[in-house]
Amino acid sequence: MENLVVAGVDGSPESRRAAQWALAEASARRWPIWFATVRPPPQVADPRVEVAYHHSAWQAADPLFEELKAAAKDRGVPAHCKLLVGQASDVLVKLSAKAGLSVVGHRDRTGFPSRLGSVASALAAHAHCPTAVISFGQHPQPDPTGDRPAADMSRFAGQIVAAVEPGPSAAAVLSAAADMAQRHNRSLNPVTVDPATEGQPVLPDLLARLQAKHQGLRCSVHTLSGRPVHEITEAARDSWLLVVGTRGISGLPGLLRGSVSQALLQHVISPVLVVPDISSHEAG
Repeated sequence: MENLVVAGVDGSPESRRAAQWALAEASARRWPIWFATVRPPPQVADPRVEVAYHHSAWQAADPLFEELKAAAKDRGVPAHCKLLVGQASDVLVKLSAKAGLSVVGHRDRTGFPSRLGSVASALAAHAHCPTAVISFGQHPQPDPTGDRPAADMSRFAGQIVAAVEPGPSAAAVLSAAADMAQRHNRSLNPVTVDPATEGQPVLPDLLARLQAKHQGLRCSVHTLSGRPVHEITEAARDSWLLVVGTRGISGLPGLLRGSVSQALLQHVISPVLVVPDISSHEAG
């Protein structure tokens, strides 16, 4: 993986919001950014049709690319625009092998999953690097200068929530969450859902190593009891970011491959950073 942000864009409102988030993160990391638009292949295997198809696709994408390049220039972020042909989810997963962060938009709470929404779900499940899924219809984030919650906001308003459980994915999830917390001066709240250990410390040794590495990290651990989707969604309400892994939460395998993942991506309004299980990619 390289120090590169890849953002999937298609001109829709959700992808524009994702592009804004991606640009801000690329600027914070001082990484370049690629904006990738993916078109399905032409239906006719004729060279003349293919040339006309690609020319038309570039004409359609050019205004969006110019807009995004101008926004990147304003932030001082090196930007490159790519128009690719194929199945969007497959192409973006392949690009993620070159990136340190992928970003994609997702339409939420409509009841009708959009094409981009299905791409977001597939990319979150199969990307080779962490993937940020940015919801359309997301509420405005709290004041970026601090993370003190307003009276009508949840207890984690403006903060980072990391959904974790004991297991091989916990270290990667917490490391990614801690990096984001320090980079953006946010408090970190590791959360797990397990009725058997409610109120007990979670992963104390791992958290101790994390705080030793990230000096000054503000970190508070929470163990909750209830249904994982409901508890994590409620914990992430008004948060600045939710960080999850591609393994299970509290014994539910395949978090980002089954109903639990789809529920979180559909119902969590805040941005969701999905951290891949590296061992599964190595095994594959």
